[in-house]
Amino acid sequence: SIDELKGKWSGIITSVTNLRTSVGMVLEHCIPLEFVGKKAQVGMVNQPRFNLDLIRKNTEMIEDVAAKHKKQNLKINFLVLQ
Repeated sequence: SIDELKGKWSGIITSVTNLRTSVGMVLEHCIPLEFVGKKAQVGMVNQPRFNLDLIRKNTEMIEDVAAKHKKQNLKINFLVLQ
């Protein structure tokens, strides 16, 4: 559920930061919003567009970390919130 993901989000950010500091710093500005099908929609707030590119290039690593925290596979779609 999205509430479960929200509950684990800070731990996921910490783990990602330990692997790639720059990615973790951007993730701190991201909020799990909802699931659309099996994909978690995660919104990025108040960040320049190039940070979305950074996050998207590292989505697989973020998904791997999130899967360990949730103990199940997770697909994430990152988008910019206005």
